[in-house]
Amino acid sequence: MKTIVFVLVGMAAALPSIQHPRPRRDSSPMFYSLPSNASLILGGDIHTGFDCADLPYGYYADEANNCAVFHVCLPYIIFDEIVTRHFSFFCGEGTIFDQERLVCAAPEDALPCSLAAVARSTNEYFGRRDINFLE
Repeated sequence: MKTIVFVLVGMAAALPSIQHPRPRRDSSPMFYSLPSNASLILGGDIHTGFDCADLPYGYYADEANNCAVFHVCLPYIIFDEIVTRHFSFFCGEGTIFDQERLVCAAPEDALPCSLAAVARSTNEYFGRRDINFLE
């Protein structure tokens, strides 16, 4: 009897999440899905325009935002069509995204933002088993 009650309570608790799936919160080149206070933390307006089109899976610094914003591009195939999900994030106050090490770091410890596009090849390490990252 206790087992049946336990199962019924578990099903009732799971029911709201089944009925209301979590909405997708992807970014796009025209709109970044960032918290509402992101511009306050970043110290100014956020410049949109970064596009994941034709980029392989990876983490990408956003030079238009002085590398304080970075994006994750996730291409995948659905119904024989390539679709790319685009997620946007921002680094903590006073830090920037280091495209070489793929972490947020103090500007003096990070690759200069102006060199971020040159270091995008770091993303080529994802999925590889024949080589260690940054060796």
